[in-house]
Amino acid sequence: MAQEHADNDMSGTFNGPAVQVGQVHGDVNIGAQTIGLDYLNAGAIHARLAKMSVHDCATTLAVLKPEKAADVLRLTRTARSVAVIASMDPESAKAIIVLLDEDRAAVLRAAVAAARTITTFAAQRNAMVGDASGDLVYQGRSERGAVGFSIACERATVYWSERTGLGMVKTAIKDLHTTLNGVRGRLGYPIGIERFEISSSSGFGRSQYFECTEDYGAEAIKAIGMPYGGAIYTSSKGTFATWGAIGEHYEASGGAGGPLGFPLSKETALRGKDENEVQGLYQEFEGGTLYWSELTAVGWVRPNIQSVYDKETWFRYGLPLGDQEIAAPSQQGTTGVFQRFQRVEGTKVLPGALIFSSEKYGAQSLIGPFRTLYLSSGTTAGPYGFPTDSFKKYGDGYFIQSFEGGMIALTLGKPPIGVVGKVYEVWHPNRTALGRPCAPERVIGDGPDVVQFFDNGIVTVTSGVAEMWLEPQSPTAL
Repeated sequence: MAQEHADNDMSGTFNGPAVQVGQVHGDVNIGAQTIGLDYLNAGAIHARLAKMSVHDCATTLAVLKPEKAADVLRLTRTARSVAVIASMDPESAKAIIVLLDEDRAAVLRAAVAAARTITTFAAQRNAMVGDASGDLVYQGRSERGAVGFSIACERATVYWSERTGLGMVKTAIKDLHTTLNGVRGRLGYPIGIERFEISSSSGFGRSQYFECTEDYGAEAIKAIGMPYGGAIYTSSKGTFATWGAIGEHYEASGGAGGPLGFPLSKETALRGKDENEVQGLYQEFEGGTLYWSELTAVGWVRPNIQSVYDKETWFRYGLPLGDQEIAAPSQQGTTGVFQRFQRVEGTKVLPGALIFSSEKYGAQSLIGPFRTLYLSSGTTAGPYGFPTDSFKKYGDGYFIQSFEGGMIALTLGKPPIGVVGKVYEVWHPNRTALGRPCAPERVIGDGPDVVQFFDNGIVTVTSGVAEMWLEPQSPTAL
C-alpha cells in the first residue's frame, strides 16, 4: 500500500513560487483545510496534499505533529519531498527530518542547505541569474557520487551539492551541459560561476568548470586554482566541452588565454581502417589540434605543421609525440622546427613521420626510407639541410625528395640513395643524361675526393671540382 502511495501525484516537475527558506512556519494556520488532519492517517493526508502546490504542502506539514508529517513524507517521492522541505523554516524542517530514516534524512538535510545557499546567491547575484522561477529540484547523484539540487532562475540554473558547493550554468553553456546529460553525464555538477575569458585570436568568451568523472592532474589544477576535471567554453567560435587527457593538457597550457585559444570542435574519435576501431582522439583549437592515444599520450600539432598533417593524414603519418621542437640550423642558414610522429597499430608503436617547418620552405614531411636515411645523416644540421618538398613520383616505382643541399632517390625494393653537395650540383641539372643514382657517394683513396655512380655514368669531385662522365654507349653522349 505504501508503494502505491509513493507512486501517487506527489512527484514530477513543480513550478511554484520562488523558494525562500523560512517562509513557512509551524505555527501558521492556513484555515479549514488543515482542520482534523492530525486525525487522518498518513495515506489520507498524502492524497490531499497531492492536489496542493509545494508551498501549500509545506504550510500544511508544518502545522502537523512532526511524527505525522514524517509519516507523510515517507510516502512521498524524493523529488517532491525535497521541494516541500526546502520551503519550510529550518526549525520545522529539522523536527521532521530527525524522524526519518538516515538515507532520506541525509538528502533532506542537504536540501535545506542547498535552498539556503542557492537563494542567498540568487539574491546577491540577481543581475546575473535573475529571479528564481521554480522550486528546489533534486538532481540526484553524479558519476562522482555528488548528490545535489538546483533552482531554475530567469537567466541561469543554479546548482549545489555537498561535494562541489555552488555552481551555475547559463545560455549556451547551459544548453550544451543539458545536451551532454547534465549532472548525470560526464561533466557532472558545475563548480563556481562562469569565468570571463580572453583569447589573443578571437577576443572574448566565457568558461564554466565542472567536477567531471575524474580530476585533472596537479599541473592543470594549479593553473586554474581549483580541483576539477572538465569545462565548457563558449565564444564566437562555438560552444564546446573539454575534458580527459586533452582537456588537462589544454588547461595546463593556459586554456583559452594560452597559445591554444578557444576550442573549435568537440573531442572526436580517430578511427583506423576499420571504422569500428578507435585508435585515439583529437580536438581542434584556434592554436592547433591536440591528439591523444593511450600509447602516445597528448601531442600538439600547431598550425604551421597542420598544413601537411590533419585528421585525414594522421593514419599514414602517425600521431604526434608531444610538441614541436627547435631544429638545428642548416648549413645554408635556414632555421625552423620539427615534430615527431609515431604510428599506432594495435598495441604496437611504429616509426611514423618527421615533419619539418621553416619560414622559407613551409612544412614538409618525411616518411619511410626517406625518414630513415635523413635521420642517419644528421637531419637539418647534415648535408641535406631542410626539406624543400615532400617526395614526388618520377617514374614507375621511382621517387625523389628534394632538400636544400641535395636529394634522396628511392627505387622500390632498393635502399634509398642520397645525392648531396657538389655531386648534386652536377647531377641535378643532368638527371636525364646520368639517370638514377646506383650507389651512395664513395671516397676515392684516402679522400677527400669522391665519386658517385649513376645508371649512365659517374660524377667525380677532385680537388673541389665536380665533373660528369657519361658512358660511351649512352645515347645522350653520342
